[in-house]
Amino acid sequence: MLFRTKRSRAYVLLIIDSILHIVSMLLSGAMRHGFFAFLEGWFQRPAYIATMTLIVLFYALIFIGKEEARQDIMEQGPFSYTVDAVKSQMGLFLFILFFLFITKQGQEVSRYIIFVFSFIDIVLECAVRFLYIRFLRHYMRNNISAERILLVTISDRAKEILNHIYEKRGDLQNITAVVLLDGGSENSVMGIPVVGNRDNILSTHKENVYDEVFIHIPYDYPVPLESIIMGFEQMGVPVNLNIDVFNLAVEEKAITSFGPYNVIAFKPNSQKLIPMICKRLIDIIGSMAGLFVTGILTLILAPVIKIQSPGPVFFSQVRVGINGRKFKMYKFRSMYQEAEKEKAALMEQNEMQGFMFKMKDDPRVTPVGRFIRRTSLDEFPQFLNVLKGDMSLVGTRPPTLDEYVRYETHHLKRLSIKPGITGLWQVSGRNQVKNFEDVVKLDFRYIDQWSLLLDVKIILQTIGVIFGREKEWKNSCCILGVNISVVNMADTIRMIAENLREWSGKYICVANVHTTVMSYEDETYRAVQNGAVMVLPDGKPLSVVARKRGCQTIGRVAGPDLMGEIFRISASHGYRHFFYGSSEETLERLRAKLSVSYPGLEIVGMISPPFRALTEDEDRNYIQEINASGADFVWIGLGAPKQETYMASHEGKVKGLMIGVGAGFDYYAGNIRRAPLWMQKCSLEWLYRLIQEPRKLLKRYVHTNGKFIRLVWKENRDLRHRDRKIQR
Repeated sequence: MLFRTKRSRAYVLLIIDSILHIVSMLLSGAMRHGFFAFLEGWFQRPAYIATMTLIVLFYALIFIGKEEARQDIMEQGPFSYTVDAVKSQMGLFLFILFFLFITKQGQEVSRYIIFVFSFIDIVLECAVRFLYIRFLRHYMRNNISAERILLVTISDRAKEILNHIYEKRGDLQNITAVVLLDGGSENSVMGIPVVGNRDNILSTHKENVYDEVFIHIPYDYPVPLESIIMGFEQMGVPVNLNIDVFNLAVEEKAITSFGPYNVIAFKPNSQKLIPMICKRLIDIIGSMAGLFVTGILTLILAPVIKIQSPGPVFFSQVRVGINGRKFKMYKFRSMYQEAEKEKAALMEQNEMQGFMFKMKDDPRVTPVGRFIRRTSLDEFPQFLNVLKGDMSLVGTRPPTLDEYVRYETHHLKRLSIKPGITGLWQVSGRNQVKNFEDVVKLDFRYIDQWSLLLDVKIILQTIGVIFGREKEWKNSCCILGVNISVVNMADTIRMIAENLREWSGKYICVANVHTTVMSYEDETYRAVQNGAVMVLPDGKPLSVVARKRGCQTIGRVAGPDLMGEIFRISASHGYRHFFYGSSEETLERLRAKLSVSYPGLEIVGMISPPFRALTEDEDRNYIQEINASGADFVWIGLGAPKQETYMASHEGKVKGLMIGVGAGFDYYAGNIRRAPLWMQKCSLEWLYRLIQEPRKLLKRYVHTNGKFIRLVWKENRDLRHRDRKIQR
């Protein structure tokens, strides 16, 4: 009973960790003074007792505060609990230093003991967690009182659910029985016995031992859920119900209350209270400073504006703000009077594709207007809008009414936050962005990745744009000679869907740090990469470097992620898939896994070529087999650089779009596990793979990653020198 739930396992761990803190302190003191001498000094120096007591209490407070969000200890791998231990120890270390500084007891507690305590504590925590997890898994397999779970689902979902649980936890030891509500004919699913259906679900508890029930069914499945849940409740069995809508790809989901009703709340972009308060304070302070400058500019510009064009100094226009709210936006007037009435006659000369209007040599703009637009001085009166709360310093561009009425549904996301004086569009080459959808991408990127640090960065970049040279808008970014496509996942899927027929027989490369460095060193391989219709930024460092060079819309497009996104839409689009590469065993696992994870996925063929150069007959036969299958996508899993070389040499011969995905086959076959999402976002997936395959990857990563950093630094330096010469 003690280890049955996540909470109980966590609190046992808390007790163990608290004991470890005391043991670590005693060991560090023993190393410094000897065990008995330190123990005697412990009681003679109250500072040690106070420090140790506060360490335990502070750790317990943090542990309990994060208990709900913390991953179950049974689901953690060595890397996860090591990082957790290091982060906890860093917090404890800083707390100890702060406590000793505030209480002025730094002379009473040895700094040597504190440093050694931190090191010993990390080592002991990792060792004990390793043993604790092994014990728990052994306990769950063999103890008669270990937690047992009944899975209630339907035939079509059973394997998929069990596979997902297995991928997450590494075993299925807790799932001891399955109920198929639709009365499937299977006697077992993945070795777990099927014990009932919708007619006898409540009576299964008499013949089968289970402590909890997990129900996972479609939300519209015709079954009396209320009577089932209440039936188990009367038997004293807890029920866990999966709600399908909770699986939607929305950033924040929570069960909360709305008046007297319990509801599920969906929030597309998580905006925490404290950061939003800070953003508003920055807006107020910034707007007051901006209005001071606006007053000075008014004294200078007002006479010139009046002389060149009679009329008001300020121009106001109704714009659309957060969630459709209308407000008047203010600017210094840069056009002649009645200029808005002439806009319709100029629409044919609009340089923008989409709902925005932009014209380089707009005849409605006055001479002084051209100057204040070029220097962005016309925007300064908008600081009044910021002070009033209609706008923010940083946000999305507020649309006009005629633009807003033509918006499609997905465009409305731009209005989910306050519009801003500046934003990603303004600092990413606004005069060169000719497509409204590109502006939307930049706005979505800002909304999804918003932080106070990003706001500060955009403000500084805006100052650089005003006083310097505007960044160039690019469709590709050359990194060490490789033309990396400036795309994110959504762009990639859209472009592939739009050009699939035209790109048949061509290929896409998925580039990372390793392939980019190889391309830099090998001119032939570089030509192969640049000959692709797209070179996708698989490695996170590539997208980071590209953003530093002004390509703000770029996002990581990892090979396995691209495979998953295309697999997900394949059934509805009728896409057919062929897999070329890897071993026979891996391909069989891949077929089995994909058939469960992506029902309806049409796999028209698989080839495991020999690990040697092909004869002409073998190659010709393989090409004929691929082409005869009618595949839309030909996934190549030969590893770099072999797969890129193969695709380039077979361009025009193989029908279908070839995409080189390296280890993608192994990921989906279950041979390799991917890094947690937070590691992927922090560019640490290489470290996760290194831990899994140290012999294979250590030399490559140490050599290649170091060389990439050095070469990119040199290339950035050369680009800066070039830019300075251009400015001169």
